[in-house]
Amino acid sequence: VNALAFGPNQDVVLSGSNDKTVRIWDLRTRSRGSMQSLAEATDSVLCVAVAGDEIVSGCTDGAIRRYDVRKGQLVVDSLLQPVGSVSFSKDRACMLVSTLDHNIRLLERDTGNILATYSGHVNKRFKVQSTLDPTDSVVISGSEDNRICMWDLVEAKLLCTLTGHGGPVLCASFSGGTLVTAAGDGGVKVWTAEVVPATRAQSMAAALLADSGLPAEFGRSSRRPASALPATPLTRLAAAFQAPA
Repeated sequence: VNALAFGPNQDVVLSGSNDKTVRIWDLRTRSRGSMQSLAEATDSVLCVAVAGDEIVSGCTDGAIRRYDVRKGQLVVDSLLQPVGSVSFSKDRACMLVSTLDHNIRLLERDTGNILATYSGHVNKRFKVQSTLDPTDSVVISGSEDNRICMWDLVEAKLLCTLTGHGGPVLCASFSGGTLVTAAGDGGVKVWTAEVVPATRAQSMAAALLADSGLPAEFGRSSRRPASALPATPLTRLAAAFQAPA
């Protein structure tokens, strides 16, 4: 098992593993079997994320698979590099995706367009997590050269790096203004992060999405047309993803 994520109500947990599947487990029962298995990947599933009614997986086969539980649809974006991390912006309009070619990409969720690319870290061998700060204005990622790297979301410029770990930094996660990182040396470090006001961050993100003059090198990921998923097990799964009243 390479990744875990809770459903929106924490009634289900999702796992991504080397058997090429995303499995959904019902925490309300004592059954040892999964309630559904999503087996469309052609290689190991490295990361899983949940946003509302959607499940997103990143795979060694270079694909991001987005499952719409309500509509019963699957959309595939191909980045042609193993996908080690995927997460959403707060408004769910964008996905932050790390690939094992030393790049992090910001994708528009609805179209698959690549809005920005962030580089300057080292990520070729391991699954390295990237994330956005609480205001969605700074991109943070670990690095295989023991650094923590931070970029400006809109300008894609490397703002600073943090040192202190004795091994590859593999995980990074925020809780409020606190950043927690974990590395291959077995160490966990807690950092106090200063973030910009939310209003400025929101205007920056809106400007990025609205900009129609993006450089040509930002390009577009390869997206396959949405395909239908088997309907029979989806009714129960959709109920598990029902937002609380």
